[in-house]
Amino acid sequence: MPISITVRHVDILDDLKDYARAKAQDVVDSFPGVERLNVILDKQRHNNTAEVELQAKKRFRAEAADATDDMRKSIDQAFEKIEKQLRKRSEKFREHRG
Repeated sequence: MPISITVRHVDILDDLKDYARAKAQDVVDSFPGVERLNVILDKQRHNNTAEVELQAKKRFRAEAADATDDMRKSIDQAFEKIEKQLRKRSEKFREHRG
């Protein structure tokens, strides 16, 4: 399952890339239907933006982004949003199958 980390407009230390990769791997381990996950880290003036794009089985696609003054905080909040979307979808399928 490919996890890609893209950095725009800034040189980011390897520890931040490893941190984002670890968060991505946690999502993949928690939700086995994930086929592809992209993390985009960007800096524009005072905003550090983290975007997460996810593609899963059965044509499910989710996107989340967050911008704060701290890159780790942006990464955490973007992954929280993605996990929330995945939990909601999982619950919807469980309720439907009943």
